[in-house]
Amino acid sequence: PRVEDSSTNTVNHRSAAYLVINTKQQLLALKDIILTGEMCKVTDGAKKSITTSKGRVSAVDAHRMHDYFNLMTLPGIIYLNSINWDFHKIWLCIRYGNYLSTAWEGDYGGYMWVYTSMYFITDMAAVTIWPQCVKSPETIQIHHIVSLISMYLVHIHPQYLWFMGANLFVEINTWFLIVRRIMHKDDEVKTQLKLSWSILPGFISFCFYATWIFGRSFLLPFLWWMCFREWAEFYEAKGSIFNIVLPPLTMQTCVTLMCFKWTYDLFTGKYKAWRSGANAKMEKGL
Repeated sequence: PRVEDSSTNTVNHRSAAYLVINTKQQLLALKDIILTGEMCKVTDGAKKSITTSKGRVSAVDAHRMHDYFNLMTLPGIIYLNSINWDFHKIWLCIRYGNYLSTAWEGDYGGYMWVYTSMYFITDMAAVTIWPQCVKSPETIQIHHIVSLISMYLVHIHPQYLWFMGANLFVEINTWFLIVRRIMHKDDEVKTQLKLSWSILPGFISFCFYATWIFGRSFLLPFLWWMCFREWAEFYEAKGSIFNIVLPPLTMQTCVTLMCFKWTYDLFTGKYKAWRSGANAKMEKGL
């Protein structure tokens, strides 16, 4: 018969309880700052603490709370997006080169649009009011502004809602990126995970790199090409480069180039770290 190790079970239960309690505390702290906070400013120089109406909050804590906020809200985007697609038809599109729009069902597209809009507006407001909660607030702001403009264009032309949904698949990678960052940078979480789920950090890192390569290095350029092809068809039909697909094409070009830069930063950082025998720093701007 299999013998249970009571000490291991105790560690597992304590670790799970710690993660739940710690997450709850971070979210309550975030709510406190949102409800009572003022425009933040850097104080104490190297400490980079954030001054609010309730006192000082370190930039590390602000960064952590921002991560937990995204950790809790991004699954809503991922879920609402996924239920609008026929994944069997997506496979057929990849296999036979069909238009990806044929796999879009869109029964819950309106819910997805509203929820995602609220997320981007809230996150951009948080980054603007408390810029120390991320490493590169300007990059995040530009990304969110471009995304919101694109979503407004989709609101005007709802026949392109599938295009927004296809782009939102990259948020799966964003979620894994945040989980990985928490495990790498939060010493307490890192210690607890080593005690209880030693295989989890490696699994999360694998999912992070796999979804990065598929989402940001393959899917976004593929969507740019589809958008360009749509624009070219309008150009041939109307004889003008200025048509309804030009703004989405411009936005998609910006997002794709931004992801190319992030990909370059990520893998060159990893390569330099490998050459020097050190650990690569977490990605700037993510």
